[in-house]
Amino acid sequence: MQVFPDQFATWFGLDLATEGRAATVLFPEIDPAAAPAVTDRSRSLGEGDFLHGATEDRYPDILGLAPTGSGSDHARQAVAAHLAELPHHSVRLGHDMDANADFHAANLTTGATLLDWEGWGMAPRDYDAAMLYAYAQLVPATSGRIYRELKELLDTPQGRAATLVVCAELLQSASRGDHPDLTPKLAVAGLVGITPDYLSQIERGLKVPSLPILYALAQELGVPTAALLSEQPPPEGETADSPETAVGRALLGYGPARSATPATAGALRDRVEAAWHNWQTSGERFTRAAETLPELVADVEHALRTARAGAETAERRAVLRTAADLYCLLRSYLRRTGRVDLATLAADRAMRAAEDADDPLRIATAQWNLGHVLLAANQPAEAEELALRAAEQVATAQLPEVERQAMGGALQLVAVLGAARRRRWWEARERLVQQAAPAARAVPDDSNVGWTVFGATNIALHALSIEMEAGETGEALHTADAIDISGLPSLEREFTFGLEVAACHSQRRDDAAALLSLLSLEAVAPEDLARTPLARQLVLTVIRRARAMHARQAEQLAVRMGLV
Repeated sequence: MQVFPDQFATWFGLDLATEGRAATVLFPEIDPAAAPAVTDRSRSLGEGDFLHGATEDRYPDILGLAPTGSGSDHARQAVAAHLAELPHHSVRLGHDMDANADFHAANLTTGATLLDWEGWGMAPRDYDAAMLYAYAQLVPATSGRIYRELKELLDTPQGRAATLVVCAELLQSASRGDHPDLTPKLAVAGLVGITPDYLSQIERGLKVPSLPILYALAQELGVPTAALLSEQPPPEGETADSPETAVGRALLGYGPARSATPATAGALRDRVEAAWHNWQTSGERFTRAAETLPELVADVEHALRTARAGAETAERRAVLRTAADLYCLLRSYLRRTGRVDLATLAADRAMRAAEDADDPLRIATAQWNLGHVLLAANQPAEAEELALRAAEQVATAQLPEVERQAMGGALQLVAVLGAARRRRWWEARERLVQQAAPAARAVPDDSNVGWTVFGATNIALHALSIEMEAGETGEALHTADAIDISGLPSLEREFTFGLEVAACHSQRRDDAAALLSLLSLEAVAPEDLARTPLARQLVLTVIRRARAMHARQAEQLAVRMGLV
């Protein structure tokens, strides 16, 4: 009997899902004899990609009741438009073998059992063996026996792919309450990309994992990589006297006490500007910031309290402007050291200081910083809304023309990133071209208004970022070829440019080019390379996938970065 979706609600009283989330569009190429792999084949959506009665073969329309079309033109175009904004990848799969999802020990060891028809279908090669093996994980002796007997099926690229497919299906079933005991083992193994038996052998000391697997395990378990290599328990947290902790403590008011006459606004401004210069240009900027910021924060806070208590208006406003600049620097530092919570606090203090100073430029700069905090906190919609409202305020603010164009354009770039993070690629591209780019034409590339590095080169860098995140790596690399970063006033943006180029090469499986880009970044900004999650992941990908010569170089780089 064939049941149509609308009949589930009327016949069985079941609620139907009305929406879903898609991250990537995959175009499969079925080849039962081939190993699963990503291919270079370029595809786009076509009429044949939409399911309808004539092409549905799992539940054949024997009575001819299903519509022969594939929905209305409007609905099809709307779906195609949404999917066109997602990254597109072509993959080769072995999904052309008969299989049954109910083929496991629980149904094979209880006497005669009728396996459900609904479990039959087309699946990856060796799917049945993987299903039998996965269900036996809670009984090591049984799973070991199954693995030994079926090793010639399971210990192959096809078998490993089938095992990961089974893990994903069982975890999806677990979300509905099925087999909860299996969930932890399958989840860790599946997320790391290894078989449950491989994980079990690691746990029992029978296997030594490779560096990429070791790092992936540490990430999923939430512990340092070194903790998996040591018999000692990992430290419980940051030590109270670490440089990064000292910066956070100073922001929270636990820095060195100040009872002497506060420094003048001019002296503090010079120190803050020097700190900003080091932050944007030094390859060892984290070390320098940790050395200078705690005392600088304490001095500025002391001057701020004194100014608010009774300093003359001009001095008070000068101190407030200096404090706003410092808090924006703290926002950037704290976000990149993983303290998004304190970065939010710093951005809020920057806003309050700027508003108290009644300084339109610094108010706009504080809003730009707050937008970046929201992006870091995975709130792209909120960041986009805040940036667009702030851009409207800047358009009417009493500012010199260059400053108004620079801050308005910089806020538009926050909105661009917000749209891109929500995978609205065309909206991001359109806003970049129509809103941000015209503003950049009125701003010298080396002006660095509000420490935002806004200018024509930064527009090109954001165009590269959009294409890279959208998976359009060919277009991204073409864009990168035309970018001259030699005049950028920020080493940070130069580093981000090189990292995104490396990511594009990695997505195209050009590991030699990715490694070359990473080594170049190490020479320019070694501390950024060691601290950036994407950089660490790219290094591990080269180790796992590249030729032996390049893998050895990547392993040495991983050691220098502190990955092991």
